[in-house]
Amino acid sequence: MGLINRRSLSDLRGVVRLATEATVGVTDLVEKMHHTIQLGHAPLGASRAGNTAGLTGLIYSGIRGTTRLVGGGLDAAMAPINTLLPDHVSSTSRDAFVSAINGVYGDHLFDTNNPLAIQMSLRHAGQEVDPDQPGVQSDGDKEPAVTGKILLFVHGLCLNEGHWVKDGSNHGQVLADDLGYTALYLRYNSGLHIADNGHELASVLERLLANWPVRVTELVIVGHSMGGLLTRSTCLHGAAADHDWLRYLQKMVFIGSPHHGAPLERGSNVLDFAMDLSPYLAPFTRIAKKRSVGITDLRHGCIASEKRQF
Repeated sequence: MGLINRRSLSDLRGVVRLATEATVGVTDLVEKMHHTIQLGHAPLGASRAGNTAGLTGLIYSGIRGTTRLVGGGLDAAMAPINTLLPDHVSSTSRDAFVSAINGVYGDHLFDTNNPLAIQMSLRHAGQEVDPDQPGVQSDGDKEPAVTGKILLFVHGLCLNEGHWVKDGSNHGQVLADDLGYTALYLRYNSGLHIADNGHELASVLERLLANWPVRVTELVIVGHSMGGLLTRSTCLHGAAADHDWLRYLQKMVFIGSPHHGAPLERGSNVLDFAMDLSPYLAPFTRIAKKRSVGITDLRHGCIASEKRQF
């Protein structure tokens, strides 16, 4: 079937939706700038810009309407075809692209039910692991090698489990083999709130350890960057729900995790505030502010729902 398969068409639908939304967003930005110039705003002060009137306003409305019509039509035409195509194994480059998009716009992808939105899953030896049947690989009959010692790797923002591999060597697997652990890797939408991902991962771990094919003796979690914050959030939710899996958690290892917040995100927030002071720059901050809630959670290292700061 070559390049046409279920996954590629689903990705295309997701990209078309994003392109449609981006075109409408840029049109809104240009119209706001147009109206700001028409009003003759001072360099500083609150913007009074809105939609333009007359023929100009009709043109902008026409662009938005046509874009939505074409985008919606393409999506509707591809939807029924998708189920008829064969599935296909994802490529490393495709996974990297989708993970990056999820890191930046993952909350929007989730809220709009975009096909590009990543669903949380566990991986072992390149295969997805069902937490309710962790001894069975999802696309074959071969039983994965398991031990009672589990080493879980949790990636950071815009990444996936493939980023534990460098120069052809899977460093996670090498470490697990050396220490006698079974290596598992988490894949998740890093654009969602850290606390929301923590709540889901706590539930996944509770199911996983309850159904593990051999007696579990130890659980160790290695978190990189945002993955470290997610690990801590998972423990909070597990403790609140009185989960059993916490009894097996022996160690947590953090690699470059911004537990006290990320200076870069705090700097971006200050820049947004400064740009909002000018009506000529304020429309552009709308683009920057579209970054995901996962990124904004990094501003203060937020891991609990009730402590989110913006």
